[in-house]
Amino acid sequence: MPFATVKKKFQKLDKKQLVDLIGNLYKLNKSNQEYLDHFAEPDEAALFHKYKEQIIAAFYPPGNRPIDIPNARKALMAFQKLHPSPEYAASLLLVYVETGISFCNDFGYVDDPILNSLSVKFEDALKFIEKENMIDTFKSKAFQITHDASDIYTPISDYFADLCQYYLGSNPHDPE
Repeated sequence: MPFATVKKKFQKLDKKQLVDLIGNLYKLNKSNQEYLDHFAEPDEAALFHKYKEQIIAAFYPPGNRPIDIPNARKALMAFQKLHPSPEYAASLLLVYVETGISFCNDFGYVDDPILNSLSVKFEDALKFIEKENMIDTFKSKAFQITHDASDIYTPISDYFADLCQYYLGSNPHDPE
């Protein structure tokens, strides 16, 4: 059913019926609860830190469990569904890439699926940063991630540098 039809039906409900409906949605699942909590009382900083910790835990799981890239991506998507401010959205994208690069550096791990995922998210971050006119805010972080990537695999660092040149207008490998 298209939302326009649902919207017409909702407009016929009185305030109590709408509040009851929202209450039922709230109880239905944790995702709805988090969304409605955020809508009622936004605390972007707390949510950012929650999802940042989930990303870090996916790359550095406790015990001898393997890394869990899908869970890290899931945390990114869940945060984005809450429509955070552009600064927090860009920051969490960069946390994902930064944590992945750190993991690769810490364990000497160079795996194509992980590097591909990091490359895609780095480009997503830079596109978003350019679109939102936040280049000055995030350029040094992007350059640091590019530098850190050179410790694991030169081609990915070169690719990151090319992305910086394209989206940020300068290349971290070029002298200023």
